[in-house]
Amino acid sequence: MIDIIKFKGKPFDLGFKDVIHISKFKIIEGENSLEENRKLIERKMDIFLSPEKKILKNSVNFFDSGLNHVICKIATDKNIAIGFAFSSLLNSDNKGLTLARMKENIKLCKKYKTKILLGSFAEDMFDMRFVNDLIAFGNVIGLSNKEAKEALDLK
Repeated sequence: MIDIIKFKGKPFDLGFKDVIHISKFKIIEGENSLEENRKLIERKMDIFLSPEKKILKNSVNFFDSGLNHVICKIATDKNIAIGFAFSSLLNSDNKGLTLARMKENIKLCKKYKTKILLGSFAEDMFDMRFVNDLIAFGNVIGLSNKEAKEALDLK
């Protein structure tokens, strides 16, 4: 199992096989709307990180989680992983809404067989979490133990 971090420096040893800096990957973070996220997913990347993070508000007619079936299908076809960052939940102003959006995105990823990646994506060493904490995070957003462990591994 691996963890991905954003900060430079020596990370804590929290039970991971490896801790990798975010610069080793081509990562694009989600934007403010489904339309913008749809355009972003067309680019060449390894991980589409936190599509729910910058969504400003929900429409009156539907719940906007930053992903839809079209984005998930494109990600699956292009072998792009959807990244779920624990630090995004940890540092969120509205944790309940962020959690609900993550749960919705997990449902979409599972339905369209899109690769899922969990990580702390810690911005400093104090945002890092133990392996079991990230597995529990995966359970909360809708993954089984087996799926959460697979999402903590790069394959």
